[in-house]
Amino acid sequence: MEIAAKHNHNAARWKLGQLYQQGTGVEKNDYKAFQLFLGIARQYKKFGFERVNKRQVSGAFASLAQYLKKGIPDSPIKTNVREANRLFHASAYFGNAQAQFELGEYYTSHPKENPNYVQAARWLVKANRKGHPKAAALLGQLMFDGHGVEHSPEFGLALATNAMMRANPDDRPWVEGIYTSLYGAADEQQRNVATAILEQGLLHNRKIRLRRGSKNTAAKNNTASRSSSRVELRMGLKDTKRQNKPDINELIFNRVLNK
Repeated sequence: MEIAAKHNHNAARWKLGQLYQQGTGVEKNDYKAFQLFLGIARQYKKFGFERVNKRQVSGAFASLAQYLKKGIPDSPIKTNVREANRLFHASAYFGNAQAQFELGEYYTSHPKENPNYVQAARWLVKANRKGHPKAAALLGQLMFDGHGVEHSPEFGLALATNAMMRANPDDRPWVEGIYTSLYGAADEQQRNVATAILEQGLLHNRKIRLRRGSKNTAAKNNTASRSSSRVELRMGLKDTKRQNKPDINELIFNRVLNK
């Protein structure tokens, strides 16, 4: 697999990168994983969609973003939240659920003075549709509080409950924290309705409506929507033939890409 990865075989790069990232069968090495994922990104820059796997590209972008979000100790990769968010956006537009969750979580606290809950909800809804438990839990919290989406404590609690049942061992403590908070804040009737929603299989049959607030909120949401559209156009994602591709130099800071 190492040999195949060195010969620009993206499937080998993807698999080997995941092994180094997780420490499965090899000694965990985040910097090696970063370099392998970066190789996939470079191939995308060179060939576009014609000769790369969309799932591998979106996954590589998301992994690179996670490394840039926190940095890699004892390596040249330092924290760069701005570039991480650019990569998360690229990966999210390609349909990566983890990147969509990361953006949803980001917008629940940014801007700090007035979080963009509607934008957060948009991304979390997308990730939830793909079965992302942490996205479901956080979306449930937004619904419970009425932030960015319709106010429905019962449905929000049901989402968080379902997310807790589906979460893997690594994600479960985070998800359970949200569930415990919502369950404690709900009254008996809300808990009973949430249970009924789950038992009757109504969780996935309801369209989640974004919340429309004041004129200022609406203006902010329209601005965010226009901004997202500009990003989509710049990245060529509205071209159904996929003839255009994102400029990777805008997504990864040059001093890393050119190493």
